This record gives sequence, C-alpha cells and structure tokens, in this order.
Amino acid sequence: MAQELGILIPPVHVRDNLSLKSGEYLILIKGIEVAKGELMPGYLMALPPGLDTPPLEGAIPTKEPTFGMTAYFIPEDKKEEAEIAGYTVVTLSTVIVTHLAEIVKRYADELLTKQEVQKLLIL
Repeated sequence: MAQELGILIPPVHVRDNLSLKSGEYLILIKGIEVAKGELMPGYLMALPPGLDTPPLEGAIPTKEPTFGMTAYFIPEDKKEEAEIAGYTVVTLSTVIVTHLAEIVKRYADELLTKQEVQKLLIL
C-alpha cells in the first residue's frame, strides 16, 4: 500500500467484538464504521466467472463484501470442483485483506494525518 499510495498506513488494530454475529466483521476508521462483511468460517468464497453461471451443489449464496459481486460460500472440499467450473476461489483471509486494502485506498485522505505528513517531510 505504501508504494501504491505513497503514504505509510498506520497499524491496524484487530479486536474481538462479542456484539457481532459469528463470522461478521466491521472496519472502523477513527471509531466510525466504514465497511462490514460476513464470512462463514470453515468455508471458501467462490466467485463465478459470469452472471449466468449456475451455482455449485451445496453452495451458499452471498455477496462479496468489497465489490458487492455475486459469490458463494463453498466447503473447502469443493475447491477443486469450483475451480474446474471456472470459479475464482479465495480464502476468507484474502477476502478480508482485499476489503481492507480497498477501504484504505478509499479513505487514504483520512488516514494521512498531520503527524504523518510531518514525518514524510522530515524524511
């Protein structure tokens, strides 16, 4: 992100929040919710190659949280079947990292504080 945006991103703090549903996460900036998503632990996310692609047997419909695309949760043992059918299959950690990266890009102006600018000018 530093190479792409030209700024150093402050550390990300991860905290457990018992008021969230299982698998749900929030992304906050300065204590304000800017994004959220819901994942199913033990599953993978499969993105179909086209809008008319039929879902795999046993797939659970969802929306990919970063871009709002149609997606499905599939059991880990269905990964190969999904890839053969043309689906892009990603781990849940990849989903979260992609979502966080897009939020950082969208809110970079709020993440670049006066103190960070001063640090950049000293370098």
